[in-house]
Amino acid sequence: MHAGFWLNDGLVMSESLVVPMTAGLIGMAVRTSGDPRARNVVLLGIVGGLAALTRAELLLALPILAIPLLTGRHLRGDGPSGFIRLQRYVTVGLVTAAVMGPWVVRNLAVFDEPVWLSNGTGILIAQTNCHDTYYGEKQGSWRFECALPPPLGPEGQAVDESVRDVEYRRRGIDYLTDHPRRFATHVVPKRIGRYWGLYAPINQLQADTLVEGRSFRLSVLGLAQFAVVAALAASGHERFDDYVAHSCSLPPCPSWEP
Repeated sequence: MHAGFWLNDGLVMSESLVVPMTAGLIGMAVRTSGDPRARNVVLLGIVGGLAALTRAELLLALPILAIPLLTGRHLRGDGPSGFIRLQRYVTVGLVTAAVMGPWVVRNLAVFDEPVWLSNGTGILIAQTNCHDTYYGEKQGSWRFECALPPPLGPEGQAVDESVRDVEYRRRGIDYLTDHPRRFATHVVPKRIGRYWGLYAPINQLQADTLVEGRSFRLSVLGLAQFAVVAALAASGHERFDDYVAHSCSLPPCPSWEP
């Protein structure tokens, strides 16, 4: 099995749940696309809400995966009216919101600054927008020290974590707006390269080992497996075209059609 699926399990991180939740979300989207009955529409919303509670980024995938309900691409011949399709699409969103609702309400009530799903965005922006990630050896990556010193109150006291997150976000955005050209010409392409394992892959794996405690050997194994799978996917792309054109209804498919 691909090391990327189980590498983080021993670290007790959310990534361990992301893999099955992503698979479940895509599977439910495929099922609902082919059989858009009310039960499946509601289940898609439930799975989407649970996925978003696992990792907030997955909330971005749901509106895209649910597009077949809106466009009716999955249907043959006469399909339901545009109003019915829109109703199904909106239902997915409402059910998702209902699943996330209790957690969102709790966050808004507890923290000093508005927090919806999580408040880790600010510190991430600070750690990825600083001198070391724009000009140093960490270009396109992140650095823990870039978030230091932590924000404090007027008298040096600790502040609410949501307040800290707002200050972290301000620091990162200020640095980005002061170096827009460097961000566009160096940071963005190198960040994309790191994402796909094309820029400084060993450096990235070593950083993950140091900061997150991952096994370096298993990380190298996962990178090698990814390279093999990516190469096989590229070589099999043309053979898959016919199947995609006739059978696939998810949103990415139109770009694959001949």
